[in-house]
Amino acid sequence: MKKKLGLYFSLFYILFVSLFRVSIFAASEQISIDIKAGIAYKGTGYVPQIAVWTEDENGKFIETLYITESEGKGKYFGAIRRKEALPVWRNKHNHNKKKEKLDGVAGASSQKSFQVVKTINNYPEKFSLFLEVNKSFDYNNYFDKNLKSGEKGHNTGYSGQPSLVYQVSFGKRENINSKNPVKRMEVIGHGSPTGKDGEINENISKLTTALQIIDEISVVVR
Repeated sequence: MKKKLGLYFSLFYILFVSLFRVSIFAASEQISIDIKAGIAYKGTGYVPQIAVWTEDENGKFIETLYITESEGKGKYFGAIRRKEALPVWRNKHNHNKKKEKLDGVAGASSQKSFQVVKTINNYPEKFSLFLEVNKSFDYNNYFDKNLKSGEKGHNTGYSGQPSLVYQVSFGKRENINSKNPVKRMEVIGHGSPTGKDGEINENISKLTTALQIIDEISVVVR
């Protein structure tokens, strides 16, 4: 009888500790995103528009962590909206059933490398972080200006080269008091040059200076 009680107590203790640890992960964590500007960050005289958001392992939108002010408020050179600027994020944001207020995450476009630090609450054990970046007037030989609809490289607005999308995924994290490894975000594709949808095109062979807007993105969750 004592052995059984001891076994039950041990199992209960293990379960309690596991649940307690998971509750720490889920309740509140801090995510730090270091964005290092590349050589083309201000190459056209304009700083880029950037969106940072999270999704669960099934691709369901969780929340926006950061958005540059022009995109967040929809004010570009007098235009109300530029659907081709950050189409992947915009599509996710617009189709999110829970209406999201951007006032708390919108910020002025940075003139240099910068850091985004946010507290994330009640996150699933597995999630992905995305960053989308685009810079106005960033044309090249393929994504040239004044191309007509149907022509290869056709783009609208002021974009030139389409937005570039980065991603990094997270699984089980260590205790919030432990030192967690730094992860690097990797390019996974580009958005629509005309903003027609929120699809990600994996072929980045026609992009040039767009790949030099950001040099490196490092992320830590603790």
